[in-house]
Amino acid sequence: MLVQDFDFVNETVENNFHINPQLQSFKKIIKKVGYPFPGDLSELSIAYDAIQAYKDMGGTHEGIVELMVFASECAINYLSDTYDMEEESYKAGETLFEKTFAMVMASPENLIAQHKPRLRELVTVAQGGAYGGSQLIHDLWLKTCGEDIPFITINEEEIFGDLNSMVNGDIDNTCNIGNPCKS
Repeated sequence: MLVQDFDFVNETVENNFHINPQLQSFKKIIKKVGYPFPGDLSELSIAYDAIQAYKDMGGTHEGIVELMVFASECAINYLSDTYDMEEESYKAGETLFEKTFAMVMASPENLIAQHKPRLRELVTVAQGGAYGGSQLIHDLWLKTCGEDIPFITINEEEIFGDLNSMVNGDIDNTCNIGNPCKS
């Protein structure tokens, strides 16, 4: 089975896709380029074009903010879920988060209160991923919100040790329902 055969779904992206149903046609475009599994974030500019089209059609500030937050959720969750290590991808994710964060924090209080928890979640998601943008995102949050979200430390040996053992044949990796994995 090839990677492109998988229908990978990120729960946050899927759940937040349905916020404000009038925006779904724009969110569909944003999701396709912001969470391009499999793929990369090389076409993220199309997400900006979709948001601009919404704005040009007389879209509300609230709708623009929702689309920006959703685009950030797509990109940051994509980077975390796929461990995309392309520098262009994480720079695109960082830039999108910075723009989104600035827009939210410059919005009326009700929009800040509505979207700040989602942005905070992205800081946590970024820290749990393996790409280099997490420090910038963390620092932006700390500087603006004054909250230091502790970095999640991972034990790479625990994560990659079993994988290496499987590749080397040290662990029986022929597991299924009738034959549970043995370690």
